[in-house]
Amino acid sequence: MAAVRGPPQGDLRGTGLGRRVSGHGRHTSSLPARPLRRHDEKLVTAFETECHGGSDCRISQIVEGPIPFFALCEHHALPFFGKAYVGYIAHEHILGLSKLTRLVRLFARRFSVQERIGRQLAGSLQQILLPHGVAVHLEAVHLCTQMRGVREIESSTRTTHWRGTYDEDPQLRGEFFTLCGQRGLAGHG
Repeated sequence: MAAVRGPPQGDLRGTGLGRRVSGHGRHTSSLPARPLRRHDEKLVTAFETECHGGSDCRISQIVEGPIPFFALCEHHALPFFGKAYVGYIAHEHILGLSKLTRLVRLFARRFSVQERIGRQLAGSLQQILLPHGVAVHLEAVHLCTQMRGVREIESSTRTTHWRGTYDEDPQLRGEFFTLCGQRGLAGHG
């Protein structure tokens, strides 16, 4: 029986995960860079907003969730899964609601870490829509903490990412958490 050395590189070669990535952690140096590709951009076509002025255009939130997601931890190659809540305050463009789910799944379907998925979601929405603000809240159970290491069965990890108006306004963040059904978090963020 041959000894196993390092991560299972040989098993991943057939999946197309053999190219070098810059700017990612050392554990993902063999994973492909994956910005939004041309066919992915079709999934997130923005439309003109229905709002044409007034205070509603500056503070009305569009919040979608819970959006279930599944991902693989880049550190341990074990799954983590949970729910995403994505919100934004439209400026001149909006997305179809199903496109928010597609974006979550786009970034979650590769080796990653929860924090990066949230940053990628927030950054992509900011880039696509140029909204007044973007909010992303992810809550996930990580099998790497349940099956190895601390073996914590009851814990979940929550991450939040704010852009624009959400970053500046704690009351707006609280309203976002309330709309997500996260009443206990409404005073935080």
